[in-house]
Amino acid sequence: MSKSKKNITIIGLGLSAYLFTEFVYRHVNLFAEPLFALYESNSSIVRELANLMIALLFTPALRVITILVCLVLLFFVNKKK
Repeated sequence: MSKSKKNITIIGLGLSAYLFTEFVYRHVNLFAEPLFALYESNSSIVRELANLMIALLFTPALRVITILVCLVLLFFVNKKK
């Protein structure tokens, strides 16, 4: 795959992840109820998974991680040999 196609793919994936987090922030009730049900589970693994999902979806953490990963990928793709 050429560099330009890789760049477009990386930027497209980053933009889609960013827009997904925007959607989550605007529709918190839609995502909060299933996560709350997971959090109320008896299994500690499921509870910890729900905690992780809550931390990633309802804080700016996922946005920051997405931007950093995309920047690193763009750096390595465009790095001269």
